[in-house]
Amino acid sequence: MAGITRFALRWGLVSGLALGGAVLVWGPYATMSYLQHARGEMQSFVTSFTDDPSALRRQLSELADDYPDQIAEVRGELVEVEHQIAEFERDIEVAQRVVAMTASDLNGLHALVLKAEKEAENTTRVVSIRFDGNRMGISQAYDEAQRIQTIRTSYEDRLAVDQQHMALLGEQHARLTEILNTLETEFSKYQAQIWQLDRQIDAIQRNGRLIELTEAQQE
Repeated sequence: MAGITRFALRWGLVSGLALGGAVLVWGPYATMSYLQHARGEMQSFVTSFTDDPSALRRQLSELADDYPDQIAEVRGELVEVEHQIAEFERDIEVAQRVVAMTASDLNGLHALVLKAEKEAENTTRVVSIRFDGNRMGISQAYDEAQRIQTIRTSYEDRLAVDQQHMALLGEQHARLTEILNTLETEFSKYQAQIWQLDRQIDAIQRNGRLIELTEAQQE
């Protein structure tokens, strides 16, 4: 009879713990893919440690320690992404300036070459072009235009690649920020839920002592 009484009282308290407290803890873990296994862990250790509330409290504390580690890891990744974004922003700014400058130089040189070519058609003397502080012939101007165009193309390609990286980094930053906010919110809620579970574990311990006193009285 005493064994049946113990089983009934203990099962009543454990059921209340599972419905009133443990479900609150499972919720945050379910939202993160790398913590989904916590559901199984919670079920197993609540069942395994009902005879040892101290071990249950210790296990809950260990699960709570997962959050600070995950938060620190995500923060570190976020800092690294922000550092890379700053580097790409500087590189994009440089590339944009070079592309704009080379485009301006090409337009200016093209106008000078057209003018020199028309002038060469009406004269027998050698026509020269003054560009960027230097004097050059028409053929040299063609070479200079080719050199500038090569630089422009190189920086246009560099700019396109940098912008692709920036788009990817922007997505990673948004995702990491979302994960960090979720973890910090869940950790705050989890700490409050652990406090509630801790009070329920105290109730289990008191219930165990009550069972022992009841059995002693019956004996």
